Amino acid sequence: MHRWGDDIVRWRLAVTDTGCRLTLEQTMRDRDPAAMNAAGWHLCLGVLDDVLDGSDRPRIVGQDAAEHGWEALRDSYAEQLGG
Repeated sequence: MHRWGDDIVRWRLAVTDTGCRLTLEQTMRDRDPAAMNAAGWHLCLGVLDDVLDGSDRPRIVGQDAAEHGWEALRDSYAEQLGG
């Protein structure tokens, strides 16, 4: 567990039959940026997945996120989160 501003972020690993499962949980004081944060985590975890599979993929930050579908992800998460 760690703090990100006023938010709390928890990372949990659980053993599975094929390895492990990572669960990310972010407790937010202000829900307004929830869809934006979820889209950002989506891209970050996608990069992590590729790196764990052996890819030499750079992180996605700033303006590069728009080129990787961040806006569509944000809109999708906003719909799913009711925002």
